[in-house]
Amino acid sequence: MRDPLRFLPLSLGLLACASPPPDKAPVDDVIPTEGTLRVLTYNVAGLPDGLSSADGDLLDRMPAIQPLLSDYDLVGLQEDFDEIGHAALTEDTPHAEVRWFSAPLNDRRYYGSGLSLLLPQPAVEYQEEHYTDCNGVLDAASDCLASKGFQTAMLTLGGESLQVLNTHHEAGGGDADEAARRTQVDQVIAAVDSYGEGQAFLLTGDFNLRPGDPADEANLAQYDDAGLLRACDLVDCPEPNHIDHIRVRSSTTLTLEVLEWSRSEEFVSASGVDLSDHPPIEAVIAWSVVAD
Repeated sequence: MRDPLRFLPLSLGLLACASPPPDKAPVDDVIPTEGTLRVLTYNVAGLPDGLSSADGDLLDRMPAIQPLLSDYDLVGLQEDFDEIGHAALTEDTPHAEVRWFSAPLNDRRYYGSGLSLLLPQPAVEYQEEHYTDCNGVLDAASDCLASKGFQTAMLTLGGESLQVLNTHHEAGGGDADEAARRTQVDQVIAAVDSYGEGQAFLLTGDFNLRPGDPADEANLAQYDDAGLLRACDLVDCPEPNHIDHIRVRSSTTLTLEVLEWSRSEEFVSASGVDLSDHPPIEAVIAWSVVAD
């Protein structure tokens, strides 16, 4: 009698099945219709020593972060600016593909966007977009030294598309910072809208938008109104005021359900010091194909 087929979740990127008896023809591969993704968003404070506000040297912190990333199926990184630091973060990663948005907007910008995506499968499509507005070169959080923007990668889950977007919005709390942040949110929403209402999305990023801050309410409402809901809110998380977000939107063919949200406690040095000045935020997301 033929052994039953057994499948691992697609989030692991593997299919395993028992071998059929020699007198039977192999069965066609069956595409799983459900699974889970363990997702991390993490601002790694990857500026060179002397510029980063994180404790410790860059080339001590990045290699310490690297092995911890392998516990996640999908990772969105921010402030991954430095080429040597990026290599230390992603060397020997088990992820199927790494996409680093490193190109500066122009020759007046010192850094690229500092965004990286570590993906569980090669992207079907991949795009990058710089923000048109920023504020501050040597003041107001110096956002214009970098080329902030967002990156998008299309994955396939159960034969249905999932668009992954990773971003880092303007920092700072001045009027000019808030104006730049508004235009950046507009750009993201316009990009999301360009795919139509039927596209499933998963967003990671340092949004620099804090729930409960009146100045951020309108921007947060734009994301919510677009159906891009914060994982923290969907599970009534115990720490609702983080500026680092994971957001999800289901489609008519692909359901995304947040099962867990947490602030990881693992990203610390051997002496217990945080490896970045931002907390690593993670979520476990169940996905399933909607039955016809």
